[in-house]
Amino acid sequence: MKVLPQSWETDRLSVRDATMGDVPHLRNVFNACSYLGEWDDTFYEETEEAFIQLVSKSLGLNHTTKEIFKMQSVSLRGRENIIGYFHLFHEAPMPRKVWISMFVVHPHFQKHRYGSELAYGIWNQFKLLGDYEAIWLKVCLKNWPALRFWIDMGWQTIVHYEGDTVHSDNTMASIVLEKKLA
Repeated sequence: MKVLPQSWETDRLSVRDATMGDVPHLRNVFNACSYLGEWDDTFYEETEEAFIQLVSKSLGLNHTTKEIFKMQSVSLRGRENIIGYFHLFHEAPMPRKVWISMFVVHPHFQKHRYGSELAYGIWNQFKLLGDYEAIWLKVCLKNWPALRFWIDMGWQTIVHYEGDTVHSDNTMASIVLEKKLA
């Protein structure tokens, strides 16, 4: 099975496998987005240990297993400061599918189309690999900015719905969106 390259670039971004040295920066990016917690319960203040575990999982890739987890750090080309990151699973939740399990751009770098460039870059990398049919991701229904972003980026097919059946301040529901690689 082909996997996402260790490093790749877009017009303005450099993307590479996350390292242990990235942990404080990855945590900073994620925690800067904790304000989203009221709309999406996956965003909250996270510990450094959680990021150590994620990076360890990514660095310990075993390409013989069915689920391959990869976490990549994102910076502006020619610079070292991390402005975002994502992690994903190859061949999960189903064969020939990719699951983006987290996609984060620091708030200071939002509204400059870096997220769009990164999302397209991920899609293009998997299209070039040729082994995959589609990319899936989950978006909380209360997170309207994320819904607009992903729908505008072409993730327009709903493949699954989950969560609470009644809307209230403390309930959550989400949809899984798909974008084909054809």
